[in-house]
Amino acid sequence: MLDPTFRALRSRTPTGHSSAPISFDTLGAPRLCWKQRDMANHKSAIKRIRQTARRYERNKTGRTQLRSKVKAFRAAAAANSNDEVGALLNPTVSLVDKSVQKGILHRNKANRIKSSLAKAANRVNAAS
Repeated sequence: MLDPTFRALRSRTPTGHSSAPISFDTLGAPRLCWKQRDMANHKSAIKRIRQTARRYERNKTGRTQLRSKVKAFRAAAAANSNDEVGALLNPTVSLVDKSVQKGILHRNKANRIKSSLAKAANRVNAAS
């Protein structure tokens, strides 16, 4: 018998691809989203839905950490804090590179982020 929790987690976009976000309640059980309409009919589809839910949560966490780190760096750069910028640049660039390896960010976007961080660091260094 199929797990009833995951039977209802099938989603279809207008093009027919299954790519809607799956959210979780406070207990960690999957919660239906407005995009989810039909049920999965095959074991492989049900498994794919479970995998997608896990990956979605993992990637969401990684994106949040990345955005927080970049935001902290940019705040330090805006305040012209040379010490903070120097301390935050390498860990932030490292986190961007790790996000690319994990598939959270595209390589080109990561390069744009690293470039803008380096420019901000150079501006702070030139100003002080």
